[in-house]
Amino acid sequence: MAYIFASDPHGTGAAWIKLVEAAKQDYPHAQVVFGGDYIDGKRDVKMTLQYVMDQVKDAGAWALKGNHEQMLQDFVEHGDSLWFINGAKTTLQSLYSRIGSLDQIKAQLLASPYLAFIQSLPTLLETDRIIFVHAGVMPTTNYLTTSDQNRLWMRETYWYDLGTNVIAHNRTGKTIITGHTPTSMIDGVMFDAKGHEYHLSALQHPECPVLEIRYHGEPARIFTDNGCHGSLMDNHGNVVVLNDDGEIMQVYSDNTNGWVKILV
Repeated sequence: MAYIFASDPHGTGAAWIKLVEAAKQDYPHAQVVFGGDYIDGKRDVKMTLQYVMDQVKDAGAWALKGNHEQMLQDFVEHGDSLWFINGAKTTLQSLYSRIGSLDQIKAQLLASPYLAFIQSLPTLLETDRIIFVHAGVMPTTNYLTTSDQNRLWMRETYWYDLGTNVIAHNRTGKTIITGHTPTSMIDGVMFDAKGHEYHLSALQHPECPVLEIRYHGEPARIFTDNGCHGSLMDNHGNVVVLNDDGEIMQVYSDNTNGWVKILV
């Protein structure tokens, strides 16, 4: 079994869909897994979100919830305004021809298929060898105790050993693949078995390629966010094909260097 992981398009639309479809054509029997953050950012949210919904309904794809979908849900269910400083306007302009009052927006979403879809999404999916999650889990043997909040939002507490900038070991026994954090943000120090240091600098990877970080003898942690929602608005996403053991087989990206491996 192969898996196609595609995360964080943030309304990219046709350019991101093209990458997913290219992977599907090359690996027609692979299980597609969408990693969240389909909304907020670029203008083609409706196309992007509808594509994900159609793939789940008609083609058996799996889909995770991202923190941006959770913000939309929190607005509707609890009146939380955080969504409106994180891309809500662009999403609403794409979904609806007219944006009304907050009460009208809430009513539109309540009556739409989008909210019901978002509410149905899990925060973690896994196989015997792979953990699919939007932001991360505590990379320990009891990773399933990681809260939904952390699965959707965590950054440094997933990358590092507590209180340091040393890249944490992956003690889950499984490859972990995430989106959420543009890979140009990830840096730190890794130590090999002999205590030699490897410095991972964010400045080494400004174009946000897929970043595979692995200590010797451990499964990898794979970071895939291409920066579509950040300053790299011309990026269209990273799509990763994994085998059943959680090893990367191919990367589809518009970056020249779409995949960087760090092994210590």
